[in-house]
Amino acid sequence: MDFNEFLDTKGIQLPERQYIHFEDAEDFLHRGLKYHVGDGYQWLPEYNRIVEWLKDNQGKGLLCFGDCGRGKTLICYHILNTFFSYYMRMNYLRFDAVDLGDNLDIIKEGCTTLIDDVGTELPYSSYGMKRECFSEIVDRAEKTGQLLIITTNLSLDNLIERYGKRTCDRLRSITIPVLFSGDSLRT
Repeated sequence: MDFNEFLDTKGIQLPERQYIHFEDAEDFLHRGLKYHVGDGYQWLPEYNRIVEWLKDNQGKGLLCFGDCGRGKTLICYHILNTFFSYYMRMNYLRFDAVDLGDNLDIIKEGCTTLIDDVGTELPYSSYGMKRECFSEIVDRAEKTGQLLIITTNLSLDNLIERYGKRTCDRLRSITIPVLFSGDSLRT
């Protein structure tokens, strides 16, 4: 009996992943940057990784981490919203990390979800019980195949310190990391 036969006989189902294969990714990202920033936008090396992800996400979400002011939120909050809504015809929920506790049940429903600025959320209590919302979301996404798009100014080491090895190992398995490194472009 091979592994697939074993899964079939035991009724075990692996989560269905959402695959993206968008060949016009680079042109799309250029147009999005031009629309939001103007003709003087600057193309950064990390944007090539976003293009690669749009061309073949391997069934994984996106983890944009690193220095502030490099375009993480612009790309993920605004430009990818257009991509998922228009090209993929999918709901794309967007949340700021500070609002995770108030929206935890909605986020865990399984739509493609952006969580912007992870690491800024405050501790959350529900009926007197402290909950780690981000860890719950990552755990659920791994089990269900939910596509998560994450932005954070934290380093990978800071993520481990904040959320623990277990959550970060799961996050690594369901996302493709993109490091945003360098000086801020904000003027």
